[in-house]
Amino acid sequence: MFFGKFTTFVTFQICLVCCQKGGSPPASIKVVNLNICPANGKNPIQGDMYLDTVDGFKVLSARIEATRPLNRDITYTFQTDKYSNSDWETDVYTDEGVLCDLLKEYAEDAWNSVRDAIEPKLTNFCDSPAGEYTLDKFEILEKQFKPPPMFGRLMIHLNLYDGDDEHIFCADTEVEVTQKMKQPSFG
Repeated sequence: MFFGKFTTFVTFQICLVCCQKGGSPPASIKVVNLNICPANGKNPIQGDMYLDTVDGFKVLSARIEATRPLNRDITYTFQTDKYSNSDWETDVYTDEGVLCDLLKEYAEDAWNSVRDAIEPKLTNFCDSPAGEYTLDKFEILEKQFKPPPMFGRLMIHLNLYDGDDEHIFCADTEVEVTQKMKQPSFG
């Protein structure tokens, strides 16, 4: 069981956690470890999160208590470290920006699946009213996610901020990303 401050983690992080089967991207993503770290803002969103394996695939169940609306003002920073030669090479990739833009670029179909699966349903792509939300045994198919082309054992440090630059969420996710081999075609 993972417990901690939980906000729009049900966005980009869900895509990393749940992309296990499906279809078309040239990579497979396996979650090795997930840690929710403390957010030091005044009003981080609270909740519970459970990551399970069902039929060999990762699924996520969550309860999110948003005491304020989540909207297009949510920004992110993430740093990616890569394990190489028995050590972690830090900051091999860094990025920052508006979370909604990140979702549209890399995970639009996946986020739409989250919006459909979460209760109550989220009708707007980037804006969610305050309230309690639940997600039960959710899984995203690989074909719904377009990860950047980075392979190997990676540690992704994700931080989210509200419109006032208050730190509202922190998560560290270790993943193994392997390149899929193209199957030969006979015929």
